[in-house]
Amino acid sequence: MKWLVAIDGSEGSLHALIWALDHVVPSTTDQPTAEPPEPEKTERFILLHVQQPIQYTMHPIGPHGVAVYAPAVAESLKKTQQDNAQRVLSAASNICNERLSNIPVQVTVETVVMEGDAKEVICEAAYKFQADVLVVGSRGHGKWKRAFLGSVSDYCAHHVNCPVLIVKQSKETHEQSI
Repeated sequence: MKWLVAIDGSEGSLHALIWALDHVVPSTTDQPTAEPPEPEKTERFILLHVQQPIQYTMHPIGPHGVAVYAPAVAESLKKTQQDNAQRVLSAASNICNERLSNIPVQVTVETVVMEGDAKEVICEAAYKFQADVLVVGSRGHGKWKRAFLGSVSDYCAHHVNCPVLIVKQSKETHEQSI
Protein backbone atom coordinates (compact mmCIF):
# COMPACT_ATOMS: atom_id res chain seq x y z
CA MET A 1 0.00 0.00 0.00
CA LYS A 2 1.12 3.54 -0.70
CA TRP A 3 0.31 6.11 1.95
CA LEU A 4 0.78 9.74 0.96
CA VAL A 5 1.12 11.86 4.10
CA ALA A 6 1.00 15.64 3.76
CA ILE A 7 3.47 17.21 6.20
CA ASP A 8 3.68 20.95 6.78
CA GLY A 9 5.43 20.93 10.15
CA SER A 10 2.29 21.79 12.06
CA GLU A 11 1.27 19.88 15.13
CA GLY A 12 -1.78 18.57 13.26
CA SER A 13 0.19 17.11 10.36
CA LEU A 14 2.70 15.40 12.64
CA HIS A 15 -0.15 14.02 14.75
CA ALA A 16 -1.73 12.60 11.56
CA LEU A 17 1.57 10.92 10.65
CA ILE A 18 1.92 9.39 14.12
CA TRP A 19 -1.69 8.22 14.08
CA ALA A 20 -1.25 6.57 10.69
CA LEU A 21 1.96 4.84 11.75
CA ASP A 22 0.43 3.60 15.00
CA HIS A 23 -2.88 2.43 13.54
CA VAL A 24 -2.03 1.26 10.04
CA VAL A 25 1.29 -0.52 10.31
CA PRO A 26 1.04 -3.81 12.23
CA SER A 27 3.03 -3.84 15.44
CA THR A 28 5.07 -6.74 16.79
CA THR A 29 2.15 -7.75 19.02
CA ASP A 30 -0.15 -8.07 15.99
CA GLN A 31 1.97 -10.81 14.42
CA PRO A 32 3.37 -13.31 16.93
CA THR A 33 5.23 -15.31 14.29
CA ALA A 34 8.67 -14.24 13.16
CA GLU A 35 8.04 -15.06 9.51
CA PRO A 36 9.37 -12.57 6.98
CA PRO A 37 6.69 -10.38 5.43
CA GLU A 38 5.30 -11.24 2.07
CA PRO A 39 6.48 -8.87 -0.69
CA GLU A 40 2.95 -7.65 -1.37
CA LYS A 41 2.52 -6.82 2.33
CA THR A 42 5.08 -4.02 2.28
CA GLU A 43 3.91 -0.53 3.14
CA ARG A 44 5.22 2.63 1.51
CA PHE A 45 4.91 6.01 3.17
CA ILE A 46 5.54 9.08 1.03
CA LEU A 47 6.00 12.19 3.15
CA LEU A 48 5.04 15.23 1.07
CA HIS A 49 5.96 18.79 1.97
CA VAL A 50 4.56 21.58 -0.21
CA GLN A 51 6.13 25.01 -0.27
CA GLN A 52 4.85 28.19 -1.83
CA PRO A 53 6.69 29.36 -4.95
CA ILE A 54 8.79 32.49 -4.60
CA GLN A 55 7.03 35.28 -6.40
CA TYR A 56 9.11 38.05 -7.85
CA THR A 57 6.78 40.95 -7.26
CA MET A 58 6.94 44.69 -7.05
CA HIS A 59 5.57 46.56 -4.06
CA PRO A 60 4.62 50.25 -4.04
CA ILE A 61 6.76 52.27 -1.64
CA GLY A 62 5.37 55.68 -2.31
CA PRO A 63 3.38 57.70 -4.79
CA HIS A 64 6.00 57.29 -7.53
CA GLY A 65 8.16 54.36 -6.53
CA VAL A 66 8.17 50.60 -6.39
CA ALA A 67 10.40 48.09 -4.66
CA VAL A 68 11.44 44.93 -6.43
CA TYR A 69 12.91 41.86 -4.76
CA ALA A 70 16.59 41.80 -5.57
CA PRO A 71 17.90 38.44 -6.82
CA ALA A 72 19.84 38.07 -3.56
CA VAL A 73 16.63 38.44 -1.53
CA ALA A 74 14.83 35.88 -3.69
CA GLU A 75 17.75 33.44 -3.34
CA SER A 76 17.76 33.99 0.41
CA LEU A 77 14.02 33.24 0.57
CA LYS A 78 14.51 30.12 -1.54
CA LYS A 79 17.34 28.93 0.73
CA THR A 80 15.19 29.54 3.81
CA GLN A 81 12.35 27.52 2.26
CA GLN A 82 14.71 24.65 1.44
CA ASP A 83 16.11 24.68 4.99
CA ASN A 84 12.59 24.68 6.42
CA ALA A 85 11.50 21.80 4.16
CA GLN A 86 14.59 19.83 5.20
CA ARG A 87 13.88 20.49 8.90
CA VAL A 88 10.20 19.51 8.61
CA LEU A 89 10.86 16.33 6.64
CA SER A 90 13.78 15.37 8.87
CA ALA A 91 11.52 15.60 11.95
CA ALA A 92 8.86 13.51 10.18
CA SER A 93 11.45 10.92 9.08
CA ASN A 94 12.75 10.68 12.64
CA ILE A 95 9.21 10.01 13.85
CA CYS A 96 8.89 7.24 11.23
CA ASN A 97 12.21 5.67 12.20
CA GLU A 98 11.24 5.77 15.87
CA ARG A 99 7.81 4.22 15.32
CA LEU A 100 8.90 1.64 12.75
CA SER A 101 12.04 0.34 14.43
CA ASN A 102 10.49 -2.84 15.92
CA ILE A 103 7.89 -3.96 13.42
CA PRO A 104 7.90 -7.18 11.40
CA VAL A 105 6.54 -5.62 8.20
CA GLN A 106 8.76 -3.97 5.63
CA VAL A 107 8.01 -0.25 5.44
CA THR A 108 9.74 2.20 3.16
CA VAL A 109 9.66 5.92 3.82
CA GLU A 110 10.53 8.55 1.26
CA THR A 111 10.34 12.31 1.34
CA VAL A 112 9.21 14.61 -1.45
CA VAL A 113 9.17 18.41 -1.70
CA MET A 114 6.89 20.01 -4.27
CA GLU A 115 6.09 23.63 -5.00
CA GLY A 116 2.74 25.34 -5.52
CA ASP A 117 -0.62 25.81 -3.87
CA ALA A 118 -0.79 23.12 -1.15
CA LYS A 119 -4.29 21.85 -1.84
CA GLU A 120 -3.74 21.49 -5.57
CA VAL A 121 -0.25 20.02 -5.26
CA ILE A 122 -1.40 17.41 -2.72
CA CYS A 123 -4.17 16.26 -5.07
CA GLU A 124 -1.72 16.20 -7.98
CA ALA A 125 0.79 14.19 -5.92
CA ALA A 126 -1.88 11.64 -4.94
CA TYR A 127 -2.48 11.05 -8.63
CA LYS A 128 1.21 11.15 -9.61
CA PHE A 129 2.33 8.66 -6.94
CA GLN A 130 -0.83 6.53 -7.34
CA ALA A 131 -1.48 6.74 -3.61
CA ASP A 132 -3.83 4.21 -2.10
CA VAL A 133 -4.66 6.58 0.78
CA LEU A 134 -3.99 10.25 1.44
CA VAL A 135 -3.42 11.19 5.10
CA VAL A 136 -3.83 14.82 6.16
CA GLY A 137 -4.07 16.50 9.51
CA SER A 138 -6.74 18.91 10.60
CA ARG A 139 -6.00 22.17 12.35
CA GLY A 140 -9.45 22.22 13.88
CA HIS A 141 -10.59 25.57 12.50
CA GLY A 142 -14.22 26.38 13.13
CA LYS A 143 -16.66 26.87 10.30
CA TRP A 144 -15.99 30.63 10.10
CA LYS A 145 -12.23 30.28 9.77
CA ARG A 146 -12.69 27.48 7.23
CA ALA A 147 -15.04 29.72 5.24
CA PHE A 148 -12.53 32.58 5.10
CA LEU A 149 -9.22 30.70 5.07
CA GLY A 150 -10.29 27.59 3.23
CA SER A 151 -9.39 24.08 4.28
CA VAL A 152 -6.75 22.00 2.58
CA SER A 153 -8.16 18.77 4.02
CA ASP A 154 -11.68 19.65 2.88
CA TYR A 155 -10.47 20.49 -0.63
CA CYS A 156 -8.49 17.24 -0.84
CA ALA A 157 -11.46 15.20 0.39
CA HIS A 158 -13.51 16.51 -2.53
CA HIS A 159 -10.89 16.52 -5.29
CA VAL A 160 -8.39 13.70 -4.77
CA ASN A 161 -8.77 10.38 -6.60
CA CYS A 162 -8.18 8.06 -3.60
CA PRO A 163 -9.59 7.65 -0.07
CA VAL A 164 -8.65 10.50 2.28
CA LEU A 165 -7.96 10.02 5.98
CA ILE A 166 -8.36 13.29 7.88
CA VAL A 167 -6.88 12.93 11.36
CA LYS A 168 -8.11 15.33 14.02
CA GLN A 169 -6.47 15.80 17.36
CA SER A 170 -8.58 15.22 20.42
CA LYS A 171 -8.93 18.22 22.72
CA GLU A 172 -6.93 16.44 25.43
CA THR A 173 -4.03 15.71 23.08
CA HIS A 174 -4.06 19.28 21.78
CA GLU A 175 -4.08 20.76 25.29
CA GLN A 176 -1.22 18.48 26.43
CA SER A 177 0.99 19.62 23.58
CA ILE A 178 0.48 23.32 24.30
